[in-house]
Amino acid sequence: MTIKLITSLIAFTLLFSVSAQDKKTSFQIEKGESILSLININEQGFIIKTGKNSNNSKKVNWKLKYFDLDLNLIWDKAIPKEIVDQRYYDQFFSNIKGSKIYHIEKLNKPSGNLIQQISKEGLIKKHQINKSTWQSLSKKGNYKHTFSNENFMCFLFSKDGNENHPKKKIEEKLILYTINSSDFSENTKTLELPKIKTDPIKTNFWSYKSHDEDNLFFANIFKDKSEKRTSDAEINIAKLNYNGQLKKDINLVIKRENIAKVNQIDSKVDIKNEHVYVFGMEQLKLNVKENDKRNLFIIQYDFDGNLLWENKIEGISAGNGYFNFNVLIQKNKSPHLELKARNLRATWEFTPDGKFIEAYSTNLTEVVRINGSFIPNEGSSNFEYFKNCRSREHQYYSRILTKSEDKGVLIEHNDETGQVDVLLFSK
Repeated sequence: MTIKLITSLIAFTLLFSVSAQDKKTSFQIEKGESILSLININEQGFIIKTGKNSNNSKKVNWKLKYFDLDLNLIWDKAIPKEIVDQRYYDQFFSNIKGSKIYHIEKLNKPSGNLIQQISKEGLIKKHQINKSTWQSLSKKGNYKHTFSNENFMCFLFSKDGNENHPKKKIEEKLILYTINSSDFSENTKTLELPKIKTDPIKTNFWSYKSHDEDNLFFANIFKDKSEKRTSDAEINIAKLNYNGQLKKDINLVIKRENIAKVNQIDSKVDIKNEHVYVFGMEQLKLNVKENDKRNLFIIQYDFDGNLLWENKIEGISAGNGYFNFNVLIQKNKSPHLELKARNLRATWEFTPDGKFIEAYSTNLTEVVRINGSFIPNEGSSNFEYFKNCRSREHQYYSRILTKSEDKGVLIEHNDETGQVDVLLFSK
């Protein structure tokens, strides 16, 4: 199935609009304090971290406010001063259900890492990862990712998974370091990844894709641009349990018709609906000066590797740039293919069975004062509100709150009065 949209990326027209802000609440912070970060808690709510941005820990007074998705304040906590150290990187994340929130200081530093586990009721438990443990993990591999389920905090390390490997790529190993969320007992295991069957020189390293309470998902991509190629790309999806055992190995062979090469390709694992999406951009002719047109494509597979449907958008004037792609799954199971190019966000909406619905775009240069990930669709009343966020006395922060990216929060901080307005928006 093909959709012919012979146009450039900047020529899309937004076809709909949505309502204004959903809810609003406010609070005060002291003079000299600011919004330090805005953390999404896995579709359960979000945390606003405030305080003085200073490297001197004696002057630091970090505070956390946890709101649910209806802007109800769940709890308001101060981080004890003796465990605050802004000289090093810190990280916030939550488990899948949002019942436990973790704040980690000095992550990826050899001097050890302090973990604060905060319950949904605001109770704090502390755990110290000692220096020798973290040094040992760092020697085994490079830190890659952090995530959590109800039972474990998980830290992923990669051995030989460095794209700048000096001569010849060798078999990568993924190491999973877990901390039990109840008793803080620690465990380290090497994941049972499937053997790579494609050319290792043309196959990228394993990347984390998703997780649920029982399983982890990883993927790698093989791309072949040679004239004698039998496929344009292959994507391997590995499903493992938390013991590191391989449960499923999905191999997807991608063959595109009447193209010169695949420029970009990626995958997304939709655990809830048991789908894998493959998407990207393909080049029609090798000589870009002769024809700079590109196609976008999206393909849906089930967890057994069966092709369910595919679609493409033809005639995109894209040149040689690199673009950020993503597939957003809506609550009605309809996928949205999203492309971000410089200051433009373009979206194509499909039905759950792959039929094209509509396309729209948003000019992000209109909202340059907003620092964050959530921007409403252009043409909506919400977008007009964001466009008017231009006061020099205010700082503006936004964050996406849902996996479908259809809901977000905007924070407005008045530097002069200390007032912080929290506004909930739909896209």
